[in-house]
Amino acid sequence: MIKSIKIANIAEERIKPAYENNNVPICLFSSNDYAPYCGVLIHSLIENGSYKNNYDIIILNRNISE
Repeated sequence: MIKSIKIANIAEERIKPAYENNNVPICLFSSNDYAPYCGVLIHSLIENGSYKNNYDIIILNRNISE
């Protein structure tokens, strides 16, 4: 599930883990310049991650174009 949260000076909503067991939280921050590297990281997780873990990926972004 992808959840978008707008953040100003305070979080409008608390971010909760997507999974209860074997959760591996991953938080990234990116802009247009670094978006391709985020893609590489996520692709690497897909290829090399353990099926025993649940990966909870949060991407905070600024000005990433469609």
